[in-house]
Amino acid sequence: MITYTLYIIIFLSLVGKFCIIKNKYLWGFMLWTVTDSYLMLYNWSIKENAQSLLFLIFLIFSIWGVFSSLKNK
Repeated sequence: MITYTLYIIIFLSLVGKFCIIKNKYLWGFMLWTVTDSYLMLYNWSIKENAQSLLFLIFLIFSIWGVFSSLKNK
């Protein structure tokens, strides 16, 4: 079951990248916030601490992107 969930999360992350390319920054950063949160927690739960830290940093940048997008609207 977790494998299918990871594929869905990866697909959503790619959709977020597509949104960024299409200048839909808020949607892209919101998708990345969701996917980065999941991947951070997943990697932490399987004791992949370095990868979990990486996704924590990505999550911080995604949250920053959400607030920047809201500020520029």
